[in-house]
Amino acid sequence: MTVAGSANGVAGNGNQTLNGPLDVFLNDNGTLFVADWNNNRVQAFPAGSQIGTTVSSLTSHPQGLFIDSFSNLYVTWGTKYQVISQPSGISVPPIASSTCTWSISLNDAYGIAIDSSGNMYVSSSSCSFITVWNVNRTSATRLVADSSLVSQPRHLYLDEDNMVIYVADTLHHRILKIFLNNSLPAQTVAGINGVSGKTADKLNGPAGVCVSRNDGTIYIADTLNHRIQKWPMGASTGITIAGNSNGTSGSSMYALNGPYAVFLDSTETFVYVADYYNNRVQRFPVS
Repeated sequence: MTVAGSANGVAGNGNQTLNGPLDVFLNDNGTLFVADWNNNRVQAFPAGSQIGTTVSSLTSHPQGLFIDSFSNLYVTWGTKYQVISQPSGISVPPIASSTCTWSISLNDAYGIAIDSSGNMYVSSSSCSFITVWNVNRTSATRLVADSSLVSQPRHLYLDEDNMVIYVADTLHHRILKIFLNNSLPAQTVAGINGVSGKTADKLNGPAGVCVSRNDGTIYIADTLNHRIQKWPMGASTGITIAGNSNGTSGSSMYALNGPYAVFLDSTETFVYVADYYNNRVQRFPVS
């Protein structure tokens, strides 16, 4: 079912419409936050409501969202080259830069996650690196340095309990699992490195990833295949739970057109999908 935006896919800039949503996030009380990319804003939809309120706006496209345990909202603004938190208004880095210098730049800032200590993980899609900014946001370290490991990384999922981060490694057509303590080399956990396709063992330009806290199942926004894949831990193939398994796009209630992000609700009953080209957010049961 459609939970935000127009069910028939019509774009708009009103409080009941969206234009190119790129990310979704649910907070503890069920409010749905949407990175409304073409409208240069973040919309908040209270639980059960399809009327949104603008909670953040800039003349720069929002790409990633995260809400920490203190209810601070973090937004990656791709063409501003910064992450901005609310309500503090703090920008990281303090001075925006479009260079690919990892220590000072967040060119095309995209995926974001915050750990329990306040450290911030951000993917720079255009520069193909992932950086970690300390809790004071004064310095960065490289988690992933170059395109030899990831190419145009988009959304991230942090599993702090197991000290790993999952990355939608878009141009390598896979989901990559990175061990934060470097105890093991990075692992491909869904898709085939460098090989795109529509069969159950392949992905095509995935942009979104979310992981079950219960059993480690991976949920993937398989963007160019216009589908959501459910990938059990250790499996070599995925199961299509939304969109068409043959990789075709559509605008019907069960079809998708360019899904860019997935998010599991707290009970892991539903998955929320940023259905980019249909200008809406869809909700599907995970089973």
